[in-house]
Amino acid sequence: MSFNQFDVAYLSEDLPDEGLKAGTQVTVLEVYDEPALAYEVEVVDHSGVTLFQGAVTADVLVGQPPE
Repeated sequence: MSFNQFDVAYLSEDLPDEGLKAGTQVTVLEVYDEPALAYEVEVVDHSGVTLFQGAVTADVLVGQPPE
């Protein structure tokens, strides 16, 4: 599945180095095509404070929260 800028997506797996769990909602900020498909994403808390912003590979994002 591919995403566009400002789409909402979910992590399909834990990112332990970032303290993020599978199912965390992210917003796609940028789409990168080279050298491989990847996304700049942001995670915010309920107050709108950024908890994480960084690039992730396409295989760690899904359109629905994982079961």
